[in-house]
Amino acid sequence: MNFKRLEEIAGMDTQVLSGLNSSELASAVRQLSTYLNDSLTGLRTRVQFLQGFDKIENNTALVLFDVDHFKKINDTYGHTMGDEVLKYIGQVMLRNSRSQSKRRTDSMRFGGEEFLTILPETSIENARIYAERIREEVYSHEFEMSPGQKFRVTLSAGVSHFDTRFDHTKDKRTMYSQADQALYRAKHSGRNQVCLYSGNGN
Repeated sequence: MNFKRLEEIAGMDTQVLSGLNSSELASAVRQLSTYLNDSLTGLRTRVQFLQGFDKIENNTALVLFDVDHFKKINDTYGHTMGDEVLKYIGQVMLRNSRSQSKRRTDSMRFGGEEFLTILPETSIENARIYAERIREEVYSHEFEMSPGQKFRVTLSAGVSHFDTRFDHTKDKRTMYSQADQALYRAKHSGRNQVCLYSGNGN
């Protein structure tokens, strides 16, 4: 069963479901749990973003995080430790999502070392504060390979925002693209920082 097929099933299209035979449906059920939820971090996956949030509510922020130099972490400390880094970041995201639960904050592992958070009813300044809190909490944690061998991890983040006073056409893909541009600027400005999408292409 390919990715596109699972995407259709995850969308609960009745025509698609009615066309599945029993064997294919059983296979889909087994795969959907890992398809919709990341087994490593416990976060949702990018499918939740692709299938959900069809209509972005007013005053919504999107924060895109990326682990700095993650390949170097894997190469230096091994992939098992790289997984531990991702697990810890997942824990940080879950804790902060719960603390924002009244606002239906939703965090997910978007792929590889990239994480994404949707923040409804949140100004761009409060989204920046949220992103800084995640970044600082991750950086404050020391990962330990062995006694005396410790290292820290940094995150870069980009923030975009939707406000109907200024934009009536923005959708989730546009918000993602703008957050990605802000993340790119954070990466190329020294990493370990949060940048806001300014509306002029950066």
